[in-house]
Amino acid sequence: MPDVRERTNEIEVDCVERFMRHATLHNSFLSTVLEQFAHKHPDFKYALFDYYNALRNRTLHPTEYGFKVGNVACCGTGALNGHGCSSTEEPFNLCDDRNEYVFFDGGHTSDRANFQLAELMWRGPKDVTGPHYNVEMLFNL
Repeated sequence: MPDVRERTNEIEVDCVERFMRHATLHNSFLSTVLEQFAHKHPDFKYALFDYYNALRNRTLHPTEYGFKVGNVACCGTGALNGHGCSSTEEPFNLCDDRNEYVFFDGGHTSDRANFQLAELMWRGPKDVTGPHYNVEMLFNL
């Protein structure tokens, strides 16, 4: 996220990398636990959305998803003041077209990114929302 990138120094880089490793381990463990639960309870149906990789892909490859900028926030080209753009001490800039950005501010994705992520949860393929169902499929059971 741009907020983390803005505040990161050499000491914090290791912390961010550990955080990301923990998030990846959590997602893997959650998937395993849900599979085991579904095996024990055949009527249990679920959808698991891979938010981490869906957002990461947009951040690393924004043009593949219709964005121009993936790693800088639309609002707050100066100091990001936490998650918002309402700093009274530091001026901030607002981009001309927020739809070109994956992130609106340092901690929040843009409306366009949110819409894409919601669409993926609703009817995404199995490698993004699965392993057997997306949310639309669950509603139709």
